[in-house]
Parts: sequence; structure tokens; C-alpha cells
Amino acid sequence: MKKLKIFTLVALLGLSCTGKSWADDSAGDSPTVTPTPLSDSQEIALLNQRIDSLQDHVNTKIDVLLQYYYEHQSNGSAGTGGIYAKPGTNEWDSFNFRRSDIILTTELQPQKIALIWNLDPSQKSFWNGPNYATLIKDLYVRFDEIPYVSIYAGQFKFAQGLEGRTFSGNLDFYDYSGIANYFGNKRDTGIQIAGSKIPAGAFQFEYQASLIGGTGQSTWDNNVDKDISGRIGITYDDNLYLGATGYSGWEPNGVRNDWSLEGRWVYEGFKVQGEFLEGQVDPADNSNANNSVWTSVPTGWNGETKPLGFYGQVSYRIADYRLGLRYDAYNPDTTTGSFYNSEQDTLTIGFDWFQDKDAFRLGLNYEDHFAAYQSIVSQVQVFI
Repeated sequence: MKKLKIFTLVALLGLSCTGKSWADDSAGDSPTVTPTPLSDSQEIALLNQRIDSLQDHVNTKIDVLLQYYYEHQSNGSAGTGGIYAKPGTNEWDSFNFRRSDIILTTELQPQKIALIWNLDPSQKSFWNGPNYATLIKDLYVRFDEIPYVSIYAGQFKFAQGLEGRTFSGNLDFYDYSGIANYFGNKRDTGIQIAGSKIPAGAFQFEYQASLIGGTGQSTWDNNVDKDISGRIGITYDDNLYLGATGYSGWEPNGVRNDWSLEGRWVYEGFKVQGEFLEGQVDPADNSNANNSVWTSVPTGWNGETKPLGFYGQVSYRIADYRLGLRYDAYNPDTTTGSFYNSEQDTLTIGFDWFQDKDAFRLGLNYEDHFAAYQSIVSQVQVFI
């Protein structure tokens, strides 16, 4: 902060001197009134007042989220159900960064305008059509002048499922559920209106409506068709929450529609949460102008797919320890006879240890993907 003040003082003094010189040159023979000069200490005090006044109207904070994990994965052994016949290739270990978010929030008061940047240096850049994806996750302006109405413009997480829109540092398990992987943790550019904690007696309402480009994160808008997504929710007595989400738009291989239900109940350290999602992807309704980057439907597949999934989880936290259990079921296409009609079930057991008001989190997840594989994930998380 001292460096900022010194830099601002130098800049303002330079501008002040330039202004005085210009005024002296342009005054000519016109009569002037010479103001009483200020001493150096008075000028510095005045500039400090201006800087302090600016700081009262501009509030900037930086949050950092770091997640680093180790994973051991087992696909069985050769001759006993392993997916590879060669011994030694059915198990492996890996270290990696899951996230390294740097979140910069600048708020202007009293206008209640905020600019949010979310950068992730560990995010891989990739080639997508005419442009490169950047390290930017979120980049948007938010207007909060009207009570219970927030307006977003830019790139953000639009209206989507409960787990998908939850901040990464607050997820109960390290890997997303099947339906969240299919339609969760998504970002796009567009505009959005949202509101929360709208009081109505013992109830609180929330809503979210998004109009987005439909081409995905850090991609060019095709300027043809726009996708819409909406969400409503109600909370009772700060403990019980119920909500629903809907989406309609275009995927690379055709039109896509989804609807979902979600719920959560929290009582002291006990928590129950679940979601159900059903969708449709129709490659027959396709246009090259509508292509985006999200679909899991293989190129050339000409049949309609109907994904369906749900998960249910329960957890209990006492002091700095939490134990959780989740059952997750997802089918990418429930169409009878489809090649992709395959149930993907996962049982996850999680244990977490928190410290320093949850700024530090260390935990272990065991995932049984039943017929596919098993994995053990250990993760350290720091949020400051």
C-alpha cells in the first residue's frame, strides 16, 4: 500500500506541475489571481486525503485456491479382470494440480459494481477452432444496485446443477458426480440475472436466468443461436433447500435439452444432498453454425441420446473432521439398444481434516467404479 501511495503521489505531482506550466504559457496578458502556494507537507497531506477517499470507494481483494492431489488407480490384474492383458499396466500413480485459482474482486462503492477475474495458471491451454483458450475462467462485471437483483455480463458459471455451480473449495468430494461432469462446472459468455435470500417468512427464494452464447468457455460466439438456462430454489428455515434447473440450446452434434431437480438438508454437522437429471441430445437437429465444444456424443453418431443420472450423498462433520458417503449413477444414453446404454455407478467414501478456519483441508477419497476400476485420491487444499 505504501508503494501505491508513493507511485500515486509522484504521478499526481507530475500532472500538477504540467498543468501549472501549461497555465503559465497560455495565460498571456490576461489578468490573473495568484493563489497562495501550499507547502510540500500540505500538498502531500492533500494527496493522501485524495488517495484515502479513493480507497473508501474502491475495495479490492484477492483469494487463492490451491488443490494438489495424488491418485492411485487400479483396474485389476492381468488374467483377473484387468482391462489390459499386460502385467503392470493395470495400476498407476499420479501427482497433479487440480486447481490453482487466483480470484481478483474489485468493488466500486456506493455504486455496487464489481469486476471479478478468476485465473488458473494450472489450466491447460488448448486449440479450439479460431482461438486459443486462455487461463481465464471467470471474467465478468456484476451490478448489485437493485435489492435481490444481480446482473452479470461476461464469462461466468451460468444456471446449472447444485454440485456444478458450487465453489470448488466447498465441494464435499474431490471428483464430480456423473451428472455434474455431463452438465456441471460449465462456463460461457453472456448475460445473467440472479437473486438470492429473498425473504418470505420462514422461506427464502432464489432465482437465476442466463442467456449465453452456447459455445463454451473461452470461445468465440457464433452469433447465430443463443442458449437459455434457468434455475429456481427455495430454502426453509435455513436448513432445507429444494430447487430445479432447466437448459435448452445447441451442442456440437445437435440440440440439447436438460432438466434437473436438487435438494439439500443441513442440520448442525449432518448433511444430506442429492440431484436428479434427465436430458436429450439430438444430432438430427444440427447446424455447423451452432457447433460448440461441450458434447460427449461422438462425431458421426446420428441417433438421439438420452442421458440420465442421479446421486445421493450423506456426510457428518464433528469439530475438524468430516466423513462422507456418496452413491452416483449415470447413463450417457438410456435409449434401448444403444451402444452407449451403459450404467456407470460409483461409490465414494471421503474423509477430511480441516484446520485454520477451513483454510487448510487434507483428505482422502476412495472410489469404487464397480466393474471399471477403483481409485484412491489424496488431496491437500489451501484457500486464502
